[in-house]
Amino acid sequence: MAQKPGYTFEHLSFDKTEKYIDDFCYIYDEAWRFHEHFQPLDKDEIRDFIKTAKSIIDPEMIWYAYHDGVPIALFVMIPDINQILKKLNGKLNVINILKFLYYKRKKIMTRTRILIMGVTPKYQKSGIESAIFWHQDKLMKHKPEYTEVELSWAGDFNPKIIALYKSVGGVHVKTHYTMRYLFDRSKPFKRVPIIGAEE
Repeated sequence: MAQKPGYTFEHLSFDKTEKYIDDFCYIYDEAWRFHEHFQPLDKDEIRDFIKTAKSIIDPEMIWYAYHDGVPIALFVMIPDINQILKKLNGKLNVINILKFLYYKRKKIMTRTRILIMGVTPKYQKSGIESAIFWHQDKLMKHKPEYTEVELSWAGDFNPKIIALYKSVGGVHVKTHYTMRYLFDRSKPFKRVPIIGAEE
């Protein structure tokens, strides 16, 4: 898939931020519009995130896939800044900002976190996610300080993402529970529907 004609892959470039914001919103809106409670992305929010997180974003960890020039998939991973923040007691005053830059240069971050992945419906089950991982794997060989990647959230209602992380050797190590209380006890309880169960 990574080498099929018509498919191209590129990582984020700050020189073309607006293009990638447009592509991000297009992919997200296409991939998530069938989900319950879907809301289209606000481009200003993405713009603000890139601006405020620029010091920790590694452009080579944010990927886009295209077919015949049309954006079809995205992948966002960032270094785990918590490995530095715990050394600063969670505070970013002037002194700690200097310490932050020092620790960043010393490459003490050894873990990355995948924040989001998305594929437009037409290209799901095509192997496009594996192609992105193939490209990312080549780049990470030049970043030996990173030894671990965490998929920050894989809901039990999303069998596609669970199958994906298992296929690349991922291991389930932590479970978060969302508790819900029905104030109207006469209402039936309905769990979050399994994505793709209707297919």
